[in-house]
Amino acid sequence: MQYMQKYFHKGAFFTDELKELGVDRRNLMNARFEDQTNRELLPEFMQIRDMTKLGKKGRTRYKDMKSEDTGKWGDFGDDRPRRDRGGYGVDDRFRPDAYGGRDRDGEGATGANAKPLGERKRFGDDNDRDSKRPRVSEQT
Repeated sequence: MQYMQKYFHKGAFFTDELKELGVDRRNLMNARFEDQTNRELLPEFMQIRDMTKLGKKGRTRYKDMKSEDTGKWGDFGDDRPRRDRGGYGVDDRFRPDAYGGRDRDGEGATGANAKPLGERKRFGDDNDRDSKRPRVSEQT
């Protein structure tokens, strides 16, 4: 068939020409060439599932993912030396306040609670109200 030539399917009724060509004597249930070859004898780069992709640009060079597994599960790339060696890989947000960091003095509150507070007003201490807010003399 030539390029861009129309193709008309002959259907199942016009099989006389196919019988003359010997198509009816073909055994369609035979094994393919790929099934008959022993792939263990081939080099490693040729031991692929689809042999039509051999040598093609789009062919992946990986045979299976098991042999190509290079993952490091649980290793988050934190290679800094630790003093305590406990809680490896734990984020600083989840460490307890008693963690001995470099910038902390070890006593007292940490974080937002570390700010010093002034004296708190006790309930019922209204006797010194005049000293805090001077009253303007009432206009008569």
